Amino acid sequence: MKHFAVLYQMGLYDKILTEHFMNIVSTEKASALCIENNIISGFFSKPVKKDSPIQKVKLRKIFLKKQEQYQLESFEGTKVFHKNLLPQNLQKELEGLFFEFKIAEFNSSNNQLIFFQNSKGAIHFKTKAIKKENHTNKADVSSNEIFEHDKQKEYILSTSEMPIFLKKLNFFTDEGKIIQSKYHKFRQINKYLEFIKSVLPELKDILKEKKELQIVDFGCGKAYLSFALYYYLTEIESLPVKIYGLDLKEDVIDFCNNLSRECGFKNLIFKVGDIGRFSFDKDPDMVISLHACDTATDLAIAKAVKSKTKIIFAVPCCQHELNTQIRKNRDKVIKSFSPMFDYGIITEKFASLMTDTIRGKLLESEGYRVSVEEFIETEHTPKNILIKAVKVDDEAKNKAILIQKAKEEFREIKQAFLIEPCLEKLLNEN
Repeated sequence: MKHFAVLYQMGLYDKILTEHFMNIVSTEKASALCIENNIISGFFSKPVKKDSPIQKVKLRKIFLKKQEQYQLESFEGTKVFHKNLLPQNLQKELEGLFFEFKIAEFNSSNNQLIFFQNSKGAIHFKTKAIKKENHTNKADVSSNEIFEHDKQKEYILSTSEMPIFLKKLNFFTDEGKIIQSKYHKFRQINKYLEFIKSVLPELKDILKEKKELQIVDFGCGKAYLSFALYYYLTEIESLPVKIYGLDLKEDVIDFCNNLSRECGFKNLIFKVGDIGRFSFDKDPDMVISLHACDTATDLAIAKAVKSKTKIIFAVPCCQHELNTQIRKNRDKVIKSFSPMFDYGIITEKFASLMTDTIRGKLLESEGYRVSVEEFIETEHTPKNILIKAVKVDDEAKNKAILIQKAKEEFREIKQAFLIEPCLEKLLNEN
């Protein structure tokens, strides 16, 4: 849709509509077409009024209390508001939204419906049939087409059983097939669970000494991965667990708690809170921090280390802290490195990698065995590094040597680049 926004800015928007969108419909007809085609997902964007507080509205079909409904997500600044509608009330709601937005696109099982409102308020419409044949290039598949994924690939979450939380999050059609637009997220969830599976021996060892695992997910957002973790540990591995998800957005937390209740996940609990001010009721056995921005990742790691957490997973995001320090001291660092910092993007990538290297070394200096792995493919996001840290047993051979080696390596990095990492400060605080 970005190219249409560009055309709009260039003044070519109406011309393109005239040439490519032959049908003109009223708001009543536009909403009726959506109902006739039994839409399953879609969105409204580009408000008619420039000062509109709501910039975008997403729509998707969901099932609540065994009843088909439609959920609207309205995006107002950094806030997201949810509204559920029964099918019989959808058409009237859509009519109002067609008045408010210039662009709308919807997906049904067979068609893609596209609406554009021109500068005179006329709504142009076209529809595209969704091809059903197999595609060799996934990028060519329409956004709502059901992806017939590789039959040989076995995922931890079964597509045949439709986990209840994924069904409620509209990952599947009524026939139990994955919706194409959700397939990447489905793969990401399963990739995440593969990392969790790798620490099952440690989790089971913890349960030899206690009745229930305590897990905290910092910056959980909409908590797809928190739900997947809870489902995997309780439904597939049959382990007793209590998981807390923490996020700053109250509306997001309300959404997650409601979904948790609907799924019957009694020990999956979400709270509004800041990582820095959060205090644990019980020391956690595992702490997760996925895409917490900049030094929020350091706050999560420091809290986990100080609570003697056995297992830590972190996927860092937006590492700006060292970038500023490296730029400031570029003329004082090792001379052979200095030319790298002539280029902003290289400095940014270098600082990001350096930040995660330091996090790894500081975790090792605290007695953790650390590995750094690819979380998801770089084609989807460059922020794809996952840090996995597992506390080494006190009786383990060479533990003291490994800790001392990590401390020395960290000191060398710090001295070479004249940096003062946030995580080091946090770990040294009382």
